[in-house]
Amino acid sequence: MERFDVDSFQKQLRSSKIGRKFVYVDVTGSTMDDARRLGHEVKEYPHGTVVMSERQTKARGARDHRWDATNTGNIYASVVLHMPPFGRTFEGRFDLEVAACLAVLQVVRKYGIPKVVPKWPNDLWVRGHKLAGFLVEDGRLDIPGTTDCLFILGMGINVNADVRRSSDLQSIATSMVCERDGQFVDREKFLADVCLQLEQTLANKKEDNYQMFLRENLFQKDCDISVSNNLGKMLDGKFVTICKNWDVKFVDTLTGKIMKGSSAVYTVRPKVFNKITLVFTSTHSTDLDSTLSKWLTSIVDTSKYIVCSVPESAITTTDEWMKKCSLLVLVEDVNNKELVTTKIGLYLQSGGSVMAYGRAAAFAAGVFGLSS
Repeated sequence: MERFDVDSFQKQLRSSKIGRKFVYVDVTGSTMDDARRLGHEVKEYPHGTVVMSERQTKARGARDHRWDATNTGNIYASVVLHMPPFGRTFEGRFDLEVAACLAVLQVVRKYGIPKVVPKWPNDLWVRGHKLAGFLVEDGRLDIPGTTDCLFILGMGINVNADVRRSSDLQSIATSMVCERDGQFVDREKFLADVCLQLEQTLANKKEDNYQMFLRENLFQKDCDISVSNNLGKMLDGKFVTICKNWDVKFVDTLTGKIMKGSSAVYTVRPKVFNKITLVFTSTHSTDLDSTLSKWLTSIVDTSKYIVCSVPESAITTTDEWMKKCSLLVLVEDVNNKELVTTKIGLYLQSGGSVMAYGRAAAFAAGVFGLSS
């Protein structure tokens, strides 16, 4: 992957302050730490300074979560911000994260990825896969001669790395190049566009950013969600709204109680009911089954579908699986051909779809009346 062309970036930059001071390195521990250190030298590294690295060895997110930032071709950058002291509150930092999230959202859509959405609290998702994440930390410095304080905004945006080739990332992440059918993004122009849009969303009234976040958010009123709290307790809920202080509000479906809390307390994901069911006929799941499962998970919308593997007996001893199964995938030639044929017939009559792979394709062709 080619190195980031700083000269090209600066020639295309249209923002007034963000990105005008630019620091680029091949590898670092964390651009957040670098930006904080440099940000304390206020005159040399003023508001809007951007620190970017091709790779980070100690990248961190919310709750000090460590994440893989070793794929080159992406945007791993931190921005020095001088903002009012309200940003030192949880709500104030969230304001800045949302502004960054909305800025990147708008730019990504202009690059031909219309299905990207904000996912509370601070991510961008496409088809249930993470495209970008944002984090704001207090720089712990009062800016001399002003009432502003130092903040560091971190952005991790998957741009040109093919994350589908990573066994660790393919089921949970995506990138712009993956969503553009392999068409690479001009990173220099993209980051220049992000800097301009970020300058605009940071200048917006909070109410404007709040309303846009509500409108675009993955979670909409009454959608089913899975919630876990900071004690590890899991529960099912119905999404209500995001409050103006950025707390999530939902209804516990078991008790009917209205719950509310911050992202420090709750983690929220879509509740997924629809299944893509892979059927294996061996006594245990095979490498082929595992490979297909990972591949399907990387390409389907995991906010709507879950990929699961089951033995043949799971579809021959009951019809219950048909209610939630959106696609049945036959991985291997089946054992009980007569019974499986009957079940597939019922499933197709109910509106289901079937995909077959390898030797199972010959069996499926017979079921569909396609074989000679």
